[in-house]
Amino acid sequence: MRKSLALVLSAGLLVGLAACSSPSTPDCTGAATSGPASEGIDVTGDFGKAPTVTFGTPLDSTDVQRTILTQGDGPQTGEGGTVLVDYSVYNAETGEQVAGTSYQEGAQQLWTLTQQGAPAPGLDSALACVNAGSRVALTLPADSDAQTPAFVLVVDVDATYPRAASGGDVPAVAGFPSVVHDDTGRPGITVVSGTDETTFRSTALKKGDGPEVQDGDTLLVQFTSVNMDTKKVAASTWEKGSTQALSAKSNDDPSISGVEKISDAMVGANVGDEIIAVVPADAASSSANASQAASVYVIDILGILPAGLQIQQQR
Repeated sequence: MRKSLALVLSAGLLVGLAACSSPSTPDCTGAATSGPASEGIDVTGDFGKAPTVTFGTPLDSTDVQRTILTQGDGPQTGEGGTVLVDYSVYNAETGEQVAGTSYQEGAQQLWTLTQQGAPAPGLDSALACVNAGSRVALTLPADSDAQTPAFVLVVDVDATYPRAASGGDVPAVAGFPSVVHDDTGRPGITVVSGTDETTFRSTALKKGDGPEVQDGDTLLVQFTSVNMDTKKVAASTWEKGSTQALSAKSNDDPSISGVEKISDAMVGANVGDEIIAVVPADAASSSANASQAASVYVIDILGILPAGLQIQQQR
């Protein structure tokens, strides 16, 4: 049975780091389309402020429908990307509002547009190929078991982030594990025999042209980590289907843990960069998010999140 939408949407995304670029033109073939149900939702009020929403009840919709109410001119969402949103949720049978953000700075939420990462089934298609700055009215049908009713949502898309690092490839640096990418940008890591596992080091695999990361910025990232002993993936946002956030923080203390070393290495990078980092066993073992063995991380910097954004663990 699907979780209560009101409960699921009231959670955000966990800050922290556990253990080829995306196509420039999004594939919109799976995007939801406008229909009589979504077109029957009347919304007044300015973008970025709590809307007034009315519709005839019960509003019957057997499929996901979406109508663009305000067309934004920012970057468009792509398959598997992430959106920063304000939203309101209504029971389609009664018209009662059951969930939503406060439409205050720092209270927006992050949704990853994958089947695993979206907080409710259908939201990945409902918000596919939508520009930042858009206000969208959409309908989500009831569960087939009738345990969860249909919902109406009004979503303000404040910002969009790509699925993978957008930067161009840079020449490989000797001494690092080799990395290849599939057509989604997901990395595959091969640990080469004889790789030095005793010294922390990092370098760029892709170089973006976005803003430079400053000390204290919170980054939205994709990452994969591989245990250098077993040569197997230890953790991956790509497998989870949901991006994560990472704080960039300068730290010259040689005793800091592996995650803190990665955090330090992000300062001075650019949005769009993909970074590879080798974390020695002694550093990795002090981190609750890494294995006891030495690890290699590949991290895609997707964007810098707004200062003060309250990011919570997604349930």
